[in-house]
Amino acid sequence: MLAEEPKHLSVTQQYAAPGDHYFQDLKMNQAETMLVPAQTGKGSGKDPNARFYAHRPPPNKPMPEGTLRMAIYQGAFSFGKKDKNLKTIKSFAGHAADAKINLVIFPELSLTGYTNFSKAQLVSIAEFSDGPSIQEVKATAKQHGVNLIYGYIEKEKSSDKHFSTTAVISQHGEVLVQYRKTHLTHFETFIFTPGAEIADVFEINGVKVGLLVCFDIFYPEVSRVLAVKGAQVLAIPAANGNEPELFFASTKMVPTRAVENGVFVAYVNYAQTGGVVDFCGMSRIVDPDGATLAMARGYPPNLGIKIDNSMVEFLVAKADPSKYPFNEHRRPKLYGDLCSS
Repeated sequence: MLAEEPKHLSVTQQYAAPGDHYFQDLKMNQAETMLVPAQTGKGSGKDPNARFYAHRPPPNKPMPEGTLRMAIYQGAFSFGKKDKNLKTIKSFAGHAADAKINLVIFPELSLTGYTNFSKAQLVSIAEFSDGPSIQEVKATAKQHGVNLIYGYIEKEKSSDKHFSTTAVISQHGEVLVQYRKTHLTHFETFIFTPGAEIADVFEINGVKVGLLVCFDIFYPEVSRVLAVKGAQVLAIPAANGNEPELFFASTKMVPTRAVENGVFVAYVNYAQTGGVVDFCGMSRIVDPDGATLAMARGYPPNLGIKIDNSMVEFLVAKADPSKYPFNEHRRPKLYGDLCSS
């Protein structure tokens, strides 16, 4: 039996862990502007030497150019029930638009839910890249004026191949990116074909965003390529389970990718039971110093925390690239072995 959820506690109070720094909770009662210090404690207050800043104006104010307010949807999706999942996407897009949010990110394969589909099930719910569901998502994005990232099972028109594809739809209802997941986990290799290209970096409200999906995070080359291409934010839809060894995708890998590339990272996972595994949630937004800016509640049963369908929103401002000169000091000629094996 699950323990009762703590009452009247902020996300910071409930889920803070050693080494994590929660500078804001999910409530909208914070100061309009704040400087987020590095984990070393430098850059606090109005210090002009602050390495980056996060700015959260009231929800009725539009975002200035060069800033990005993101919402990440951590929740449950119905396995194989595309119509029901589309309703979830549409509903949440409306709520996000009301809060003047620029970008909404849903978990991996959010159109279908993520489970161990049989080949027959896969064929029955797959769609072409211009299929009916993406047309509905495009219409939703345009109706609400919000950019959307969601995943679906893509059927290639010229073959019998299927892909775990994530689409980025602009606030004008246009397709910005369609990315076929390039790194597949073991069971995925039996039903999906890996994509052949890393996603193009795209721009939302003056902020450059790179896209990778779930298992891609374990391959640092993907994040590095996106950072070299100018990404300031990495969006990572995921489907990670509740086994302890999978917690570190959120707790370790996300901050690591942020620090080594000098970027913000928005990691979005499911929080539900009944699929191929129980999904542990732990979605979070991390700054370029690896500090957690916001985190959604999870579903680790051993902690007795109830499933929570959460929206985490945090406005991300540009990091000053001169403070994170990692790419400037790269020496690609030394890395040839990475490409020769």
